Amino acid sequence: MAGGQTITFREQIDGFPFVQVALVAIVRLAEPIAFTSLFPYVFFMVKRFGIAENEYDISKYSGYLATVFAGCQVMFAIQWGKAADRLGRKRVVMTGMIGTGIAMLILGFSTNYWMAFAARALMGCVNGNVSIIRSILGEVRGLSKKNEALAFLVMPLMFQLGSVIGPALGGSLTNHEKPTGFKLLDDLNEKYPFALVNIVVSGFLFFSATMAFFFIEETHYHFKYEYDVGLATGDKILGFFGVKNERLWAIKKREHDAEVQSPATEETPLLSNAEAIADENSDSEASSVENSYPPLSRRQSEVLIRTNSIKYNPDHSKSVPWGKIITPNLVNIGLLFFIQNIQDIVFTEFLPIFLSYDLMKDGDGNLLSKFPFHILGGLGFDSEQSGRLLSTTGFVGIFVILVVFPWVDRNFNTRKILTIFLSLVPLCFFFLPYVVFLAPSASNGITSYKYCFIAIYCLAFIRTSCSSNIKPHLSLITHRGAPKEYKAVVNSIIVTIASSSRAIGPLIWGHIFSFAQEHEIFWLFWWSLFFFSGAGFIQSFFIDTYDFDDEPETTPTERVETAISGTPANR
Repeated sequence: MAGGQTITFREQIDGFPFVQVALVAIVRLAEPIAFTSLFPYVFFMVKRFGIAENEYDISKYSGYLATVFAGCQVMFAIQWGKAADRLGRKRVVMTGMIGTGIAMLILGFSTNYWMAFAARALMGCVNGNVSIIRSILGEVRGLSKKNEALAFLVMPLMFQLGSVIGPALGGSLTNHEKPTGFKLLDDLNEKYPFALVNIVVSGFLFFSATMAFFFIEETHYHFKYEYDVGLATGDKILGFFGVKNERLWAIKKREHDAEVQSPATEETPLLSNAEAIADENSDSEASSVENSYPPLSRRQSEVLIRTNSIKYNPDHSKSVPWGKIITPNLVNIGLLFFIQNIQDIVFTEFLPIFLSYDLMKDGDGNLLSKFPFHILGGLGFDSEQSGRLLSTTGFVGIFVILVVFPWVDRNFNTRKILTIFLSLVPLCFFFLPYVVFLAPSASNGITSYKYCFIAIYCLAFIRTSCSSNIKPHLSLITHRGAPKEYKAVVNSIIVTIASSSRAIGPLIWGHIFSFAQEHEIFWLFWWSLFFFSGAGFIQSFFIDTYDFDDEPETTPTERVETAISGTPANR
């Protein structure tokens, strides 16, 4: 853990804002469901469209669908982050979810490859929510330094849960070998075999957007004090069930009314105003101002109000100080994100494609693959079997995130534990091509897929467990090292880097996949990931776990000192 201090779980959850974090989690869950539901059936979708000249090229065209999504996300992620800093987090997140839901419907009803391609492009253009949700989690009211790691569990936890639900939906709702008995549904499945899963997923996206509108608080440090019609309506709904919430705009109005009703002169202390405008997490410190300073003059009062006023008039033309934001450490973190996300997306997307290729045998039932370097084909899984594998490994990720990561974060140094997990990932890629030799065939005397399943699931479990620890650690390092006023921009930069890797990875490894299958050297595909993820392990030694929040802050007390003396306090 960053602070080097061990705390108990009870201490860590004390004062944790469970309700708001849970609501943000529901919103976060929608995106990975939409993203991963495609993986079990993308091989069969591309094959149905008939754009690939042969089966070896299916992986290449599947990679293009992933690349266009991530590429469009790259072009728009920072813009969405800037919009969230200018307009507020909540409305931008809702826009992203609604746009993604519409794109999912277009994908489901696609009749050719290029229509599906356009749908994936649209999905990438409107999908900038990951960085914004990460900013929301760091700004949730009531969150403190001791339990922010728990809040950041939401990102990988919801991704893992989405990685369970998405593939399960994608596998089960696109496997139409047996009629359902409902004519309308059977007709839909026959004409649009991939529509049903996308209708279900888009429905969840629209539901999540509705939940965000009614129940999620704005967390932007200026806009959170403004009246929110959606949240107010949600409070009325909750009022029918006896649930009452006091919002920040109501607190602000009450204190403002109290100030207006009380007589004031030039020499009246502005202590109540100082406490109202201070960050809610610093209330105890603001309360000490009253006994520490004499009454403020009009000039000093104006300085204090200008410095701390929560009335926000954003300067849309103000440029972002990139020199302050893009530090050498951020570059190193971004590079590690790049490497980690490439191996992550390539594994998640191409493992089901590899499993969907036929198990290649000769006329006598012997494997055509010969140990160690002559490897071709796959294992002949259908979309439901591939979805089950991804869903099961997703459950492992959930366990790791809920149980292993909090314990690790409380008891170990962040960078050391990050390095350990990064060292295990390459080993999984090294052994993956050889699961073909555990498949049933006359040449090895194996009669069932039992050993093959055991090997695949073990390797997938190890890789998922490591990835589920790596992601929250990287998110924590990024969040703690970002200036408060530019956290959304920093997170957008990281998401842009991650999206760039998700665009580049499927594009490059899609060609490697096709080349390796065509030339019957499929070990090349997995071993290229072995060396690439090994570079991520080396890169982890260059990461600094510096905590920006450990720098002395300008507290409410110090703001008053500055207003009185003109000299910053404690500097």
